[in-house]
Amino acid sequence: MSNIPDIEYIKTVTVSGNWNYANPPGDTFFAPINVEFIPDEIKLKYVAYYDSDTNATDALTIIKSSLVDNHTIFAFPGLISLNQQVDFRFRNFKQIQGEYTFSIARYNGNQIQNIATVDSYVSLTFEFIKYHPKK
Repeated sequence: MSNIPDIEYIKTVTVSGNWNYANPPGDTFFAPINVEFIPDEIKLKYVAYYDSDTNATDALTIIKSSLVDNHTIFAFPGLISLNQQVDFRFRNFKQIQGEYTFSIARYNGNQIQNIATVDSYVSLTFEFIKYHPKK
C-alpha cells in the first residue's frame, strides 16, 4: 500500500513577466490564475530566470507572490540566469481565482533592492493539485 495520495484533479499553469529598464513597470507583474477546484497543494515545478545585471553574482534573488500565504516562493544565490526544475510544495486552503502579484527582489547582504533597473525575465510553472479524500 502506497503512502502517496491519489490525485483527484490537477491543473498546470505557467506565468511569466519581463521588464526593461528603459520602460520599467517596476519589479512586479500580475497574472490571472483561475483553478476550477480548491487545490490541497500548490507545487512550483519549474523556474526560468534571466537578469542582465552581471553585478548580481553575489546577491540573493527572491521571488515572491500573493499566490501563497508566506509570499516567498523561491530564492537562489548569485545567478544571472537559471533554468531549473524544482519541487516546492505549498499547502493551500483557499480558492485560486483572480489576479496574483509576482515580484522579484535582490538581497545583497545589506539591503533588499528591486530590479527595475535591469532587463529581466521570469517564468514559473505551477501545478494545482486536489487529492482524493482519505478513506
